[in-house]
Amino acid sequence: MSAPVRRRTVALAAVLVALAVPVATAAGPAGAWELPPRDYATWHEYGAATAGGSPGPVVVAPGDIVWYADTLENEIVKVPAAVPAAVEHFRLGALAPGISDLAAASDGTIWFGDFLNAAIGRLDPATGDVTEYPLGGAFDTATSLTNGPDGALWFGDPSNGGIGRIALDGSITRVPDPAGAGVYGIAAAYDGRLWYTRDGLGSLGAYDPVTRDLDIVPVGVSGFTGLTAAASGGVWVGGIDTVVKVATDGTVAKRITIPAPPFGPVVPRHLVSADDVDLAFTDGDRGLGRVDLWGTVSFSRPPFAGSEPDRLGVTSYGSLWYSDRGRQTLGNV
Repeated sequence: MSAPVRRRTVALAAVLVALAVPVATAAGPAGAWELPPRDYATWHEYGAATAGGSPGPVVVAPGDIVWYADTLENEIVKVPAAVPAAVEHFRLGALAPGISDLAAASDGTIWFGDFLNAAIGRLDPATGDVTEYPLGGAFDTATSLTNGPDGALWFGDPSNGGIGRIALDGSITRVPDPAGAGVYGIAAAYDGRLWYTRDGLGSLGAYDPVTRDLDIVPVGVSGFTGLTAAASGGVWVGGIDTVVKVATDGTVAKRITIPAPPFGPVVPRHLVSADDVDLAFTDGDRGLGRVDLWGTVSFSRPPFAGSEPDRLGVTSYGSLWYSDRGRQTLGNV
């Protein structure tokens, strides 16, 4: 087990105090933290929980709890989707991490990849404690941290060519890729396997943590831009101007080419999936993209000047939450 670095933090709860008054909605002014309608007709935008902050990586935990990391303010913020005014701030202490992504573990803790300190961090919301587990190498990184079917957290391990696992006690093990591929995307699919992108090889790996079998699945994508488990089964993978849905048997169920002109190449990033929206992603030029169950692609952009939706999370009822890189805000639709 990597020796953990522990530090005590204070959780500052501001119950029933809004993060900020909503800047605007597409349907006109609304009450603070009004929930969005199910038809996605209304966009909502909220200021950062701490003035001057900038929401970054987002994850939606069980119970539809939205979490986001704010590196500028050195904190992780909890926003219950049902009562979003009941916000809590969790300061991360003196060792400021560079948070690449967030994951919610089965025991209620929040984990994050820390690329500045070559570590994986753990926040215990019950106590405010933050623990860091070094990855072992000075330049090691944990990418696309995800909650696995075995209760552990799994991550891409590009520095060592494969995937990694960190148990809830902080012990780290690694599974090498046969070709030493750099792994930047990993997702726990509903078949119990960990699927991951094999950078530069045009294929996915599908690893079974029970049998330890590994299948290589060609998908014909060069330059992976994202990966997520599909709520309807299988996985979605993104590439330049394309998204591909792969069934659990390894067959390509859908291959959707997204026309580039007149906006330039489409780069689908930060893919998420839910029952109501088979796939959602962000693109720097077109905003928020959606693919429905029939494979129809649509794009929309928040009605706020300079908006750039970046990181995505999705609730159990299909509401999309996003951090806005251009406006340094949090939004939902």
